[in-house]
Amino acid sequence: MAMESDSPLDSLWQEYGRTFRDWDDLTLARWLAQTLGQLEGRAWRLSHPLVGAYRLAAQVAHEKQIWFKRLATPPAAYAESPCCRA
Repeated sequence: MAMESDSPLDSLWQEYGRTFRDWDDLTLARWLAQTLGQLEGRAWRLSHPLVGAYRLAAQVAHEKQIWFKRLATPPAAYAESPCCRA
């Protein structure tokens, strides 16, 4: 469920998220898989710009159900969930 807010911060996040909505499914899936590989095995601050960008892209991908389409291969450390193929 999406929460609508008129705060300046929420408006900014929505504007940043539109960038990922403009991408086609294949580009978004590949970017997520490659970026997840970069994030893997390291400690990242939640305030890091890459983590914020990944969060926004993941939200868009979730809305589009990108992982169910199997457009990109996730890093090996992230195995498919047997219950829901996520």
